[in-house]
Amino acid sequence: MVCEKLIDDKMREDYIYVLQIYIEKIIGIGSILLISIFLECLFQTILFLLFFTGLRKRTGGYHANTFLFCYLETVGTYIIIFCIHPILVKNSLVLYVGVILASVIICLIGTVNHPCIHMSKEELLESRKTAQQVLGIELFVIFFAGLLNVEMIFISYMATAVMLCAILLIISKILHQEVKAA
Repeated sequence: MVCEKLIDDKMREDYIYVLQIYIEKIIGIGSILLISIFLECLFQTILFLLFFTGLRKRTGGYHANTFLFCYLETVGTYIIIFCIHPILVKNSLVLYVGVILASVIICLIGTVNHPCIHMSKEELLESRKTAQQVLGIELFVIFFAGLLNVEMIFISYMATAVMLCAILLIISKILHQEVKAA
C-alpha cells in the first residue's frame, strides 16, 4: 500500500498493527469455533461469543502480555467454560446468582482503562454507560429466555459470558492493568 501510494509511509506501522490485531482475533475466535464444532456445541458457543464480545469491548479487563499467552488463555478458558456447563445447567440457582453478582461487579467497575487504550475521562464514562446498556440487554435476554423455558445449556453459555467479563475486570484491577483517565 505504501509502494502504491495508497497510504503515507508514516501510517505503515498503524496499518500493520491493525492488521495484526484482526489476524489474532480471527485465529482466536476461529480456534474456539473449531473446538466447539468438535465438542458439538457450536450454537451455544456462538451465543457465548456474541454476549462476551458485545460486553468485553466495552468493559475491557485483563489482557495477556503476548499473543501466545492470550491465545493459550483464551482456548484454555473456553475449555474450562465447556467443562463447567453441565454443573451450571443442573444448578440454575447458582447460574442466576452468578450472573447477578457478575452484573453488580460490571456496574460497579464499569470499564477498565487499559494502558494500550488510554481513554479520556469522557471516553471512559461513555464506555461505562454503553457497557451498562449492553449488560441490561444481555440480562433481559438471559432472564427472558429463562421465562420462555429455553434449554438451560443456552442460558448457561450466555450467562457465563457475562460472568467471564466480570472476572476479567476483577483480574485487571488486581494486576493493576489500568491507567487513570486523562
